Amino acid sequence: MQEPVFLICFDGEPSPSDRERFHLKGSVPGPGGRPLWMSYGWPADLVRLLFDALLGEGVRSAAFLPGIPPEELRWLATEWRGALVTHLDLADLLGVASESQWHWAHTDENQRIAVLRPQQERPEVEQKTPPVRVLEGTATAYREELFSNVPAVARVRLSEVRQDLSSWFGDLAEPDVGGAIALLTLSGARKDSDSLVLRNPAALGLVCEYPEHSLAAYRRDAGLQVSGVGTTMREAPRHVVELRASSEEWAHELDRLSGADCAADYVALLELSALRDPEIVIGEGTVLEQTGITGAQTLSVARPRSVTVSIDEIIPVALPAWCLNASLNAPNGEPIRPTPLRFSEGSTQREVWDTLSDLLKGSQA
Repeated sequence: MQEPVFLICFDGEPSPSDRERFHLKGSVPGPGGRPLWMSYGWPADLVRLLFDALLGEGVRSAAFLPGIPPEELRWLATEWRGALVTHLDLADLLGVASESQWHWAHTDENQRIAVLRPQQERPEVEQKTPPVRVLEGTATAYREELFSNVPAVARVRLSEVRQDLSSWFGDLAEPDVGGAIALLTLSGARKDSDSLVLRNPAALGLVCEYPEHSLAAYRRDAGLQVSGVGTTMREAPRHVVELRASSEEWAHELDRLSGADCAADYVALLELSALRDPEIVIGEGTVLEQTGITGAQTLSVARPRSVTVSIDEIIPVALPAWCLNASLNAPNGEPIRPTPLRFSEGSTQREVWDTLSDLLKGSQA
């Protein structure tokens, strides 16, 4: 029987001090050849060290597992940047079940794992936005404030909203425009709950815009067709085979992506086609929504990109992306579509999540 082990993925080579305090006992190869350093130290001590290290710059991710997993499962130690993955049977050894410092972001009963994220207390900042406006829970009241610069919220029944999305969201409910599903899921909509505090874009730190040459502008005017899926960087090669562009074209896109100066763990795989030759500008922060309330995360573009779409060709585009829903499942090939919404706060995944967490806390009904 194997001994429980921590697998720690450092951003670089661990220092002599790291090797000593984490009680490192060598490494095993992880995904992409990235070394995973082993530690058999006392769990309660190591989890305290990892709390600070995951919030800082030294440790990328870590996992606490029943033993060294086979190579095909070592992605568990690298999949969630800034998080500690623990096997559910070992969670009690960590002593964090009731600790408010750790957020249980995700549990996967099939894999028997939980994803824990350290929560750093941040000082209260001076209120810079207008007070939140609490609305009557009707489509008319919400539509009047949909594009207001003032944060607005309404307590609603999700089932009632879904019966007639266009009454609540106008053009944002149209598949060729998009945005309604993003607003619902970012507000907290879940398949297993009917109660929802529905927020307008301002309450979520979003803006709605149609800049010239943007995806949103061309899609609204029926000048561009966009399809695609969301996934993680690790799973991207598996999902491109399901798309229409050639494997060679997608290989080139993924090579370009791997060389990008971006720490995003997620990727949007889009295919563009048009009846003319538009120059498309995909802006940073462009929100990419699921096509329904699937339980998978909403994404936003982490790096801008310009691309020319030739007539009658399918142009593949791989975009690094941030996740906007910390508590939802990682995208795993579900269809996504661009929206006219933009979220441009934060230059790291943690900053994005922290900003959205603050926005949600500050916009209660």
